[in-house]
Amino acid sequence: MLNLRNESYSSSRVFIRDLGPFEEAEIEIKPLTIFIGRNSSGKSYLLYTLWALTSTEPDFERLGELTEELGAADIAERIIRYVAEGKKRNARDNIRKLVEIGIDTLPHALSPSLEKKLRGVFLTELENIVRRGAHNTVITVEGPLAAAEFMISRDGVKGKNIKVYKEFIEKLNVEILRPRLLRIKTERGGRFEEEIASIRDVAKIMVELLASYIFSALHPFFVSEYFSILLPDSRAGITRTLLKPYLSPEVVESISYVDNYYIRLYFRLAEELGKGNVELETIESILRELGCKRIGARYEAGAYTVYVDMWNDISLPIIRTPSGIRETLVVALALASKSVPLVFLEEPESHLHPRAQLVLAKLISSSINKYEKSVILTTHSDYFVAAINNLIMASKLSREKLEDLNLREWETLRPDNVAAYLVKVDEERGVAKLERLKITEEGIPEDELASVAEELAYQRALLH
Repeated sequence: MLNLRNESYSSSRVFIRDLGPFEEAEIEIKPLTIFIGRNSSGKSYLLYTLWALTSTEPDFERLGELTEELGAADIAERIIRYVAEGKKRNARDNIRKLVEIGIDTLPHALSPSLEKKLRGVFLTELENIVRRGAHNTVITVEGPLAAAEFMISRDGVKGKNIKVYKEFIEKLNVEILRPRLLRIKTERGGRFEEEIASIRDVAKIMVELLASYIFSALHPFFVSEYFSILLPDSRAGITRTLLKPYLSPEVVESISYVDNYYIRLYFRLAEELGKGNVELETIESILRELGCKRIGARYEAGAYTVYVDMWNDISLPIIRTPSGIRETLVVALALASKSVPLVFLEEPESHLHPRAQLVLAKLISSSINKYEKSVILTTHSDYFVAAINNLIMASKLSREKLEDLNLREWETLRPDNVAAYLVKVDEERGVAKLERLKITEEGIPEDELASVAEELAYQRALLH
């Protein structure tokens, strides 16, 4: 599985100005990042924005146009000639120059893709993403080694580098194994080999090197929808109505971008389940809590379909299962999948009773510790927050004490692996605010936990 985590992961941040309801927000991405808030406070706005930033890929057609304007074709021709002639130093210098051009133009190639993703995710024009009263939105993404800034306005998205990881270029190791056969190694272990006979061959290896640069310098941003997945709210409803291998063109046209993505994700995870690429042992506890004996996938009508054997030995396709199963089963598959390193979860506690929420919290923790996943989620459940908090507090306990509590080490959460934010609404000013919660080995301090409970209870109080 692609590892999006390393020793400098905690240095990945997003800085936001004038986005949706937010004037300003700073978010540090941790292995577990939680946005807590009442309904309509803006937490999902942040979740979807972060997913857009992590799942967007460069527009490679635009990248080709931009690099062409800077002489990429001439450089590629020289690379072809030098590799054929075995001139390693000349080939290396030109490869480094071409990669430098690619890195310089990368934010500009990301901009049209990010614009398209934001329009699709929020189902609106860009001017409606900008906070009311502001002229534009500014988003800065800071990876462990590089950073980029994007300005969003009614005219589109414009990006620029504000910090470049130049050492990536300088430390590229270039070898010519024989005439036309090129091998390139990166500082962090990436290795690429290609027969170089045409500009297309050069372009292919340059795209691979730029992807390696993104993973080294900017992760977890811009890693594609394959590695960064979103599980939106209303999963139970989408599952019941839309999970069919073949939908009519009229239906497909009416489905939102996020719902359409979720449908494709379900069939991908169902196929992984059918092919044995899901760690079923990891999700046994949540399956039992949901009333499932076992799950499996059958190949039907050209696609895999998930079937659930219920507690009463009745086997049901997922679309016919109770709402708690429809809401949670795909979440469990994503958390136990070998191919999904970055998971975005909207309201994971939906349709779950309190004990099931605790089991789900332990599953999330297990996926982080055992499979090095990163999970970013929203919640408005004070019980779920308390369950997460208890797992943080448990991280300091001995193995014997954990056994007494029916906990395993990998089900606990180290405090430095968690970032929690309370999303609050300033109704007088019409803005949302992000308040970072302090986390120690004692968990979230009682006064801050009380503030969370008070904020989440606000809407319930209005009903009385």
